[in-house]
Amino acid sequence: MKITLAKNAGYCFGVSQAIETVERCADESREPIHTLGPLIHNNQVIEKLNQKQVYVANEVEEVSDGTIAIRSHGVGADKIREIEKKGLNYIDATCPYVKKIHQKVKKYYEEGYEIFIIGDHKHPEVIGINGWCNYEGIVFQSKNSVPFREKYDKICVVAQTTMNREKFEEIAREISTRYPNAIILDTICN
Repeated sequence: MKITLAKNAGYCFGVSQAIETVERCADESREPIHTLGPLIHNNQVIEKLNQKQVYVANEVEEVSDGTIAIRSHGVGADKIREIEKKGLNYIDATCPYVKKIHQKVKKYYEEGYEIFIIGDHKHPEVIGINGWCNYEGIVFQSKNSVPFREKYDKICVVAQTTMNREKFEEIAREISTRYPNAIILDTICN
């Protein structure tokens, strides 16, 4: 029997950074911190955070006091405006790689590009990315789902950071075939 050990184990950089940021803020604060969705899908970490007054809220409207922490998946621009409108403090623990996707989507959307997002439409990261183009991005995850319309003059393509690279490249080739002028940004995390 051959046993292969992984080079890396544990949380990705973005999740590790989010946990460290929220723990540090919890140690420095007397007020509760509410994460928008679970910071990580790991019950032991969530229980440890609960002991530091870090709780999970699914929506901004559930929080009336304390601070909101945006998890590594990020959120749409509308959620940040909602937090600010409520007068709540927030910690932005969005993964820096995801934040770069937000900035690119916002930039290209404001320049009139149609935004294609390759990923799972139910995944919090994809929902957050789509929130930077007013939830008007077209989300799909297979080459058979690539939209075909002649009206798209300008297209910008991004991907969920955890997308399978081979699948992304297959879909990107299909997009390039249909839309030779599309800007395809490889936003998959290494």
